[in-house]
Amino acid sequence: MHWWVLALLGAKVPARAQNATAHVDPPVIEHVEDTTTVKMVAPTNTMQGTRGLSQTNSAEALGEGRLVLGLYGPWYRQEHEFKGVPNAKADIFTGVGTIAYGISRQWDVFASLSAYGSNNYNYPGNGAGLGTVGGGVQATLPFTPTAPIRMGAPVRRVQRPFEKSHRQQLRGRVQLLRNPHRHGLPRQGLIQTLVFGREDAAFKMHFNEGLVSSVESGVPPLMLLGTGIQMNLPVVAAGLELHSRTDIKDIALATDPLWLTPSLQLRTGYNLN
Repeated sequence: MHWWVLALLGAKVPARAQNATAHVDPPVIEHVEDTTTVKMVAPTNTMQGTRGLSQTNSAEALGEGRLVLGLYGPWYRQEHEFKGVPNAKADIFTGVGTIAYGISRQWDVFASLSAYGSNNYNYPGNGAGLGTVGGGVQATLPFTPTAPIRMGAPVRRVQRPFEKSHRQQLRGRVQLLRNPHRHGLPRQGLIQTLVFGREDAAFKMHFNEGLVSSVESGVPPLMLLGTGIQMNLPVVAAGLELHSRTDIKDIALATDPLWLTPSLQLRTGYNLN
């Protein structure tokens, strides 16, 4: 008799415990979209492999574990001739290979290697060869993913370790990439990005402020300013960028060179832009 009662009680105790726990509400977990990871489309990238438009950095991090491999082939023609640039009607071609990696949610590292070629360029010597080697790191402040603003700071260094006789050709390549015409380029700056929407359908605004120094003595640093407007759709991202460059000791934004760059990045579902 006793063993039957004990068995019956033993059978009912788990059921009562289960019923008791069934009435306890589970903890509420707030769903927060992680904008540093993209499930459907790859993020747009700069020519250094970080996030952003072609020449304008975004303060968004790549995301931990994301590896970006890039290959670019810029070209431009020198329309007007003046001191320090190639002659008029010279064609400057550039091949740029980049690699970037998100080592954490707030830290990205990147590196690049370039080569150049030219046509109708009136300069003695070889009109093609290796260009610059660059690399750096970008840090992003740990705002919550739902915040509409991102802030970051990149530190980059560009070196020209190849033959000095190619320096004049390299000036054309460097001009296209928005870098000053100088040897040894430590570059640091600040980035702010406003993000509205998800990566596959978003409106973004990027603001870049940078300072470039040179290892050459007597060369004043340059102030670089840039802004970009970006509209993301699932299969294409449209951008419009504006950049300026001026000597820090002689700031003249109204008359110094400005670059206006429209761009389209086509995006596939295979992490390939």
